[in-house]
Amino acid sequence: MPPGMALAEARKYATLNARVETLENEPLFANAFQAQRCVISLAAVWEWPASGRQRGRVHIFRRDDKPLLVAGL
Repeated sequence: MPPGMALAEARKYATLNARVETLENEPLFANAFQAQRCVISLAAVWEWPASGRQRGRVHIFRRDDKPLLVAGL
């Protein structure tokens, strides 16, 4: 949540993913993109991609047991 933003206002913009192509121009991410970047280490992650009317579940992990590294703001 950006500094100074009320919780109710932050919930309107709740998101987990951002597109790298638009980070600098999106008000929600612009300040964090400039000064608050980090690397997050994960053992694995689950995705639920939509496929028509059904949603599948995909477990993403590294076969060599090393951590997944993802960018964070």
